[in-house]
Amino acid sequence: MTGDYGSNSFSLREENPSLDHGRREVPQPANEEGALELIQVSGRIKWFDVAKGFGFIVPDDGKPDVLLHVTCLRRDGYQAANEGARIVVEAVQRPRGLQAFRIVSLDESTALHPSELPLPRTHVQVVPTSGLEPAVVKWFNRLRGFGFLTQGEGKPDIFVHMETLRRYGIAELKRLHEKIKSLGTNKQRQFWALNQEFHFTIYEAAKSPLLLSMIESLWLQIGPVFNHIPINLTSEGARGHHRIIAALSAGDAKAARAALTEDLMKGGDRIIATLIQDKQPAH
Repeated sequence: MTGDYGSNSFSLREENPSLDHGRREVPQPANEEGALELIQVSGRIKWFDVAKGFGFIVPDDGKPDVLLHVTCLRRDGYQAANEGARIVVEAVQRPRGLQAFRIVSLDESTALHPSELPLPRTHVQVVPTSGLEPAVVKWFNRLRGFGFLTQGEGKPDIFVHMETLRRYGIAELKRLHEKIKSLGTNKQRQFWALNQEFHFTIYEAAKSPLLLSMIESLWLQIGPVFNHIPINLTSEGARGHHRIIAALSAGDAKAARAALTEDLMKGGDRIIATLIQDKQPAH
């Protein structure tokens, strides 16, 4: 998990979208909006490829797919759109079909994480040739995206790619997320224990002992308040964690930071509200 959530591993290079010439429609400048006849379309993301710079929306009304270009997403403040997410757009008719012009809303709560999608079909089938093997990191270069593990003298080094580490980290967060979602009512203690494990999985990946000790100190100070917070925070926390995982799975550093900040801020607001309520005199 080394470097799993480091800033470099989530940096997205600037895309230079290269659509198929038979499908590409150049987005119109915003100042032409008044001359366009916009059609509101509700649907779900069929697929979206950040590297290619486009994807498609399946409309709810059964009409043909709507082209969604990355420039439209980013102009309206989004970095990516995961498969299955609910979306409402204003679209414009182009010679080859409808194209999204503006994002009205994008709900990722129904989206599939990239790790949940079927593996791409390939002519090569990768099959493990051994069980779990203990090893020690010999070296790992986050900028180059790979490193080597060692099992001791006399044994060959084991190559490890950053994507392997990243998938492991996402899988662990996903496991904790599913356990939180499965909690019933009146499970405050279980929720806060899992919530702590979820967040510290991310913090520990930063490999910053100073940062980790500061967070641990703050966590211990506020810990006694947690058990007084209503359990409906479980659903709120699950939604926040979903957004964090989706951003990390997409390799979107900006969205991951925003999702984590939002999750912490909402938790902080609930803690403050609980403290204020506890200080109010009983009638």
